[in-house]
Amino acid sequence: MRAQVQAGLGKSAEAEAGLQAIVRETEKMRDVPWQLQSRLILGETEMKSGHTSDGRRCLGALEGEAASKGFFRISRKAHDALMR
Repeated sequence: MRAQVQAGLGKSAEAEAGLQAIVRETEKMRDVPWQLQSRLILGETEMKSGHTSDGRRCLGALEGEAASKGFFRISRKAHDALMR
């Protein structure tokens, strides 16, 4: 994903902005799997870029929401990212 490459290159602000746009678009489309996956990547990117409070908030909400919708793999990945 382009945002992950940007984050890896130290362009975390651009990566986060792009991911936030993707999350909004997937919400409009009601594409739950892609929305959850995008939020996971956003939360991980925020954590890695030093925006830990935003990342924790995003991943914490995602962990519960993904589990409640039956997306246990994403829920587990959100949990694991919170524990790092």
